[in-house]
Amino acid sequence: MIAIPLTLTLARVALGPLALWAAHRGLPREVFAGVLLGGLLTDYYDGVLARRLGVARLWLRRLDSAADVAFYLFVLGAAAVLERETLRAAGPALAVLLASEALCLGTSLRKFGRPPATHCPRT
Repeated sequence: MIAIPLTLTLARVALGPLALWAAHRGLPREVFAGVLLGGLLTDYYDGVLARRLGVARLWLRRLDSAADVAFYLFVLGAAAVLERETLRAAGPALAVLLASEALCLGTSLRKFGRPPATHCPRT
């Protein structure tokens, strides 16, 4: 049963590069929107199904957190290709957001020896 949420999480990992590829290829925005929707749905349902099926495991939660970061970084890259001027205008806010994520990662690595996992209980 763990294969179902694991497959959804891994699908999101694969959808990130697909979003960037679609943006670079100049595919219709609907393709990009579909990839984004797929990522959002897999992000929601992997956790819901893992809990309902009773297979939520610490390693799966950590993988889900890492998949979230990877997917949304690829989406940011795709948005930079599609909407360069909009992102340039939002540059200072994006810089603060990315710096705060980097600070969180660095702090977690230094303090706990592993990256943060927002879906994990304290362990």
